[in-house]
Amino acid sequence: MIATGGAFLLLPARAAAIAAGERFNPNQSPDVPARHVHLVRGEYFVIVFFNVALVGVANSRLMGGTWTFRDGIELAWERKGTILQWALVAATVGVILRTLKSAWA
Repeated sequence: MIATGGAFLLLPARAAAIAAGERFNPNQSPDVPARHVHLVRGEYFVIVFFNVALVGVANSRLMGGTWTFRDGIELAWERKGTILQWALVAATVGVILRTLKSAWA
């Protein structure tokens, strides 16, 4: 999923470079950082969504409940707005920290 999503995000920049008769270098494209942030945000949403579902099921089972994976997904879906907000914050901070790390390395 990650490789495919990244490849699809680079298609417009690649097409523009080919149309201009230039060689495409993804590291020099001005669109890549912005598109990368959006890809990372989507990845974080998926990760946090399923973590919420897993923790919900685990918590229920530890308390003697009988929740299933479906119940966990329903719990996460009820909280999708909060999960999206957290994913946006976490992804943005993560990208900023990675950028600072690569700038200082």
